Amino acid sequence: MGKRGCPAVKIGSTITTMLLARLLQGFTWSLPPNSICNDLINKSSKINHFSSLPLVAQAKPRLANAMYT
Repeated sequence: MGKRGCPAVKIGSTITTMLLARLLQGFTWSLPPNSICNDLINKSSKINHFSSLPLVAQAKPRLANAMYT
């Protein structure tokens, strides 16, 4: 990183990881009704579709309401 590297890179990565962990823990994830399933792992093609297909998910609270305030 060097002397002039950004000192906040480590804390930014840590906060992002904790945010993702809390989202995964606190909610049950599913596809919205009447939505098509995006095949994220297309074995017939080696093209990466992550940038061209939006990821749509519906979150349902898993914990008690008091945990979200």
